[in-house]
Amino acid sequence: MRRNPAEAVTLPRVERKEIKPLTDEQVRALLAVIGDDGYGTLLKVVVFTGLRLAEAIGLTWDCIDFEKRRLIVNKQLQKRPIADGGFTFTPLTNDKTLVIAPAPFVLDLLKCWQQPQAEERLRAGWEWKGWKSEKERQTALVFTTAFGVHLHPQTVYNHFKEFAV
Repeated sequence: MRRNPAEAVTLPRVERKEIKPLTDEQVRALLAVIGDDGYGTLLKVVVFTGLRLAEAIGLTWDCIDFEKRRLIVNKQLQKRPIADGGFTFTPLTNDKTLVIAPAPFVLDLLKCWQQPQAEERLRAGWEWKGWKSEKERQTALVFTTAFGVHLHPQTVYNHFKEFAV
């Protein structure tokens, strides 16, 4: 073929949906119904930082600098086919590290979340998968299941839908 026949085709214009952030009323209503468990804390962090769900689920304790009061977001947890390793850390979409100075309220939430997570570890005992030592905890995921396993995005979304109804 001398010419590519697809060159003559005009592609339809892709229209992006307008992003509509939550109003102050909607945020107040959401805060009134979500709890202080792991899902509630995660949703509060997402709402008040603007992190994408994969970025929030992939947040590790070493990315939270309580002294300088900032979050360093340099990876996300992405679902891959099991043949490709299942859930894996991947770089952010634009390969840039985000440094966020969240409201003190968000950092206080995260600081307070350390204790319940440590209690979950004790309750899980030998079944805990998240971290085995204090050194490992420093690079462990912030938000996990009761057994220290990463959260699944669909499960988080389902919890959000419960609160949003």
